[in-house]
Amino acid sequence: MPNALGIISTLSKKYKEQGILIGAGTVLDAETARAAILAGAELLVSPHVTASMIQVANRYQAVSVCGAYTPTEVVVAMEAGADIVKLFPADMLGPQYVKTIRAPLPQAPLAPTGGVTPENVGEWLAAGCVSVGVGSFISKAAQGTGDYSKVTEAAKVFLAAVAEARQVQK
Repeated sequence: MPNALGIISTLSKKYKEQGILIGAGTVLDAETARAAILAGAELLVSPHVTASMIQVANRYQAVSVCGAYTPTEVVVAMEAGADIVKLFPADMLGPQYVKTIRAPLPQAPLAPTGGVTPENVGEWLAAGCVSVGVGSFISKAAQGTGDYSKVTEAAKVFLAAVAEARQVQK
């Protein structure tokens, strides 16, 4: 995204007092991680396991989320110190895969991204995910219309689905 660091800086200054955490993705290396943190990012997301990004995030107390697909990658991410391991692309795996991974690795802080919807978020959380990642359901809500209030509405729909799923789990 053009001027991503400028956008991160603007948003982090605007929303810091409201307790809103601004993140950066796709962070592929330590240099990008440090630049994002200096711009104000407090969350770094990568599509793969990148120990250097995790190390920088840990050094500056930013949340690190890195992508993994296999059990080996999940363990490597955890050993590197990732806060959350993003299962990516999750739509190709399904909630049953989370149960399969968590059988030998119950401590794995897994979060699926790709294909998580309000309709299936409960399945992912019930499978043992600590959180979920959502993008296109929210970001594409205004596509073709330019009506960005639809983005806000989509986010509210998704948050309501998460709250309902968590309530069912109790």
